[in-house]
Amino acid sequence: MKIAFDINHPADVHTFKYLIKRLNQQGHETLVTARHSHCSAELLVQSGIDFLLRSSGSGLVNRLMMIPKILKELYSHYQKFQPDLLIGASGNLYIAQLGRILGKPGIILDDTEHAKLQNWLTFPFATTIWTPACFRLDLGQKQIRFNGSKELAYLHPNVYQFQKSEFENYLFRQLEAEGKNELKQRIQKREKPLILLRMVAWDASHDLFKKGLMSLPQVIKDLSELGTIILSTEDQCPPEFEQYNIQISANRFHDLIAYCDFVISEGATTAAEAAVLGKPTIYCNVFELGYIDEYDQRYNLIVQAKNYEQVIENLKKYMQLPDLNEIFMQRHAKLLREREDITEWMYQFLEKNYFKKNDPGRIRRQVYQIAKVDPRHAPTGGIENYLATVTNQLRQRNFQINFIGLNELPKNGKTTLTPELKAKIQHSRSIYFDRITSVFNNFRTEFATNTQFLWRLCLKAPFLKINPTHLMHFHRPDFALPFIFFSNPKVCTIHGEPGELIKVTKGLTFAYLYNFFERLAIRSFKRLIFVSESALKYYQKKFPDLREQMQVIPPAIDSYFIRQSERDRKKWREKNGWSETDKILLFVGRLEKEKQLDKIIQNFHKLRQVHPAGNDFRLLIIGEGRLKEAIEKQIEQCGDSHIHLMGFYPKSELPLVYTSVDATIIYSMSEGLPGVVLESLACGTPVVANQVGDLPQLIEHGKNGYLVDANSLKDGIILALENSPRLREACIVSIEKYRVDFIMNKLVSIYENELSKTNKES
Repeated sequence: MKIAFDINHPADVHTFKYLIKRLNQQGHETLVTARHSHCSAELLVQSGIDFLLRSSGSGLVNRLMMIPKILKELYSHYQKFQPDLLIGASGNLYIAQLGRILGKPGIILDDTEHAKLQNWLTFPFATTIWTPACFRLDLGQKQIRFNGSKELAYLHPNVYQFQKSEFENYLFRQLEAEGKNELKQRIQKREKPLILLRMVAWDASHDLFKKGLMSLPQVIKDLSELGTIILSTEDQCPPEFEQYNIQISANRFHDLIAYCDFVISEGATTAAEAAVLGKPTIYCNVFELGYIDEYDQRYNLIVQAKNYEQVIENLKKYMQLPDLNEIFMQRHAKLLREREDITEWMYQFLEKNYFKKNDPGRIRRQVYQIAKVDPRHAPTGGIENYLATVTNQLRQRNFQINFIGLNELPKNGKTTLTPELKAKIQHSRSIYFDRITSVFNNFRTEFATNTQFLWRLCLKAPFLKINPTHLMHFHRPDFALPFIFFSNPKVCTIHGEPGELIKVTKGLTFAYLYNFFERLAIRSFKRLIFVSESALKYYQKKFPDLREQMQVIPPAIDSYFIRQSERDRKKWREKNGWSETDKILLFVGRLEKEKQLDKIIQNFHKLRQVHPAGNDFRLLIIGEGRLKEAIEKQIEQCGDSHIHLMGFYPKSELPLVYTSVDATIIYSMSEGLPGVVLESLACGTPVVANQVGDLPQLIEHGKNGYLVDANSLKDGIILALENSPRLREACIVSIEKYRVDFIMNKLVSIYENELSKTNKES
C-alpha cells in the first residue's frame, strides 16, 4: 500500500517516525514531504527517513497566501506517487483537502482544540480524525479517539529508553564546545535542582493575538535562586541569556527533558512530553487543552499555572515534597499502565481499516507464548524478563502475541492484595500481548507450582480453538504435553536443566515423572532453543537423535541496562543510609530453594565476623518468593543488621542498584545464562558466581568477576568487593554480543522458517 505523510511541524516527525519505519519494514511504500524548516529536516535526517521539502510561509498572512502554492506543489508529488492514503497531524489542511481532491482517504491526528482557523480549514475535508480520548470537541462519526496522547507514539517505553550516562557525556561535550564551562560545573555539582525552562515563539497561527504569561528576565532572575537553569527557546535566544542556553541536537531534546529535575514550559507539547517521562512539570499558558487537563487532573504530573506567580509558587511546593521522586515514579507508572503505545494503535487501525488482504503488512504472523506467567503483572524473574524482551521485539516485527498463562490478580476477593503485591503491580511493566487465555485465577504467581499449571493446561487445552497455522512457543518442555495432538508448529525455549533441578529440589520420584513427561512431549517440537551452551550439551547427550533441531539463543540484555552517573550512585547510597566506605554485595532473584540464598547468607555472615573490614560489608537481597519467611527468620537468627531484605524492586530501578553496589552474587543449583548476571555486567558491576550453566564461559576469573565453589565462596566475595572499580570496564565490554538486536534476529528467523513451512504445507 502507498501512504503519503506531510510534516507540517517538527513534532509531527516524532509522532509518525516509528509508524513510517514500521510501514516500510512491512513492505508498504511511503512518501514523506516536509515543510521547509530546519528543525523538521534535521529530525528526519537523524531518524533515517527520506523526504522531500515543500514550501512554507512565515506569519499568518503569508501562510494563508501560500496555501494555493503548497497545495499545487503537493498535488504534483502525489500525482507521481499515487498514494492510497494520506496522513498528517494537527492543522494539516493540505492532507485533508488533497485527500478530498484526489478521492483518497485523508487521516488527521489532532489534539489542539483551540486552533480554530486551522481546524475550520481541515476538519470538514478529512475522512478520519484521530484524537485523544480527552479531546474536548465532538467531531461526529469521523472522529476516532485513542487512549493516550500523541507523545506516547514516541516516548512510550516500547520505543524510547533514556540512557543517562551516555546523554550526560554528550551534554558535557556540548557545553565544553560552546565554552559554557561554568554551566557544566553547576550541572556536575548538582547542588541545586536542574530546571528546564521552555519558551515558545508565539508565532503559530493559533497563537494570533496571544502572548506569554512569563517575562524572560524576571523568570531567569527568580529561577536562578531556586535551581540551575537550562533555557530552551523556539525563537532566537537573547544574548544576555545565552549563558543558560544549550545548542542541543533536535533529536536529543527528549533526553534533556528526562535529564532535568523540573520542567517549566509555555509549550503544551513539551509539557506533555515531560509528563509522559514522569517529570514534575508546570505548564504556563493561556490555552487549555484536553490532554493537558488529563495529565493535570487524572495523573497529577502537570500543574497548570494561570499566571507567573503560580509558576514560582508551585515550583516551591514541588521542592518541599520530601518524597518527590517516589511520588512521581508512582504517578508515571499509573500513566503507563492505563495508556497505550500510540504507534502500535495507529498501525493496528490502519491494518484493520485500510490494508488490503494481499498487502504484506496486513498479514500478522501469530505466535502463542505458553508459560506460567501473568503477562499483565509480571515480576522480575528470569523467564518473565526473557518474555518481556522477546514479545516487545516481536511486536515491532509485526507478530501478534497470544498468551496462555495465568491470572495473578483476584477477581472475587478470595486472595488478599498484600502491600508487596500492590507495589509489584504498581511498578511492574506488563509483558506485551494481544490476547491472553488464563488457565488459573485468584492466586499469586509465586505460589503456583509447575505441576499445578500443567494440570490446568491439560483441563483447558481440549477447549482451546487455535488456528493450526499459528506457531506455539513453550517455555518448558512438559507444558507441551496437553498440545501433542495439535498440528501447530511448536518450538520450545528450555531455561536451564529442569529435570536436574527437580531431582535436587523435589527428589528422584518427581524427577522421574518429569523426565517421563518430557520424553513424551519433546519430539513434538520443530526447534529446541537453549539459553546456554551447558543446557544444549546436556540435552544433546540426553536426546542425541534430536541434535539437528537444537540451537543456542542466549537471553538478550535490554538497552537501558547501562552504568548510571556517579552522582546518582552516591545519592542512592545516602538515601539508604550507606556510606562510600561500605562494601555492598547484591543478590537479585526469586527467593526459592534452587537459588541457595541460605548458603549465601550463612557464608556472608561468617565472613563479616572474621574479616578486619567486616563492619563495612553489607548484603542486599532483592526479590520475592516462597522462602521469604524462612529467609527473614534466618536473618533474624543471625542477628546481622548488615543483611537487608529489600523486597521487590521495579526493573526500571535496577540499573541504579547495580551501579551503586560493589558486586553481585549468584550461587544457584541450576542456571542457564542468568539475566541478572548480564544486567550486572552491563552496569559495570562484577559478579561472584559458582560454575553452573554458561557462567564459566561468561565470567573470566579476575577480569569481570570471580568463579567460586563451596571452599572459595568467601574469598571470591572479598576479591569482588575490593577490586570492583578495577574490573568495571571489562564487565561492560564482556556483554556486547548479548545486545537485543543480534539475539532477536536469530529467534525471528526460526519463527519465520517454521511458519513458512506450515503455510506451504497448508
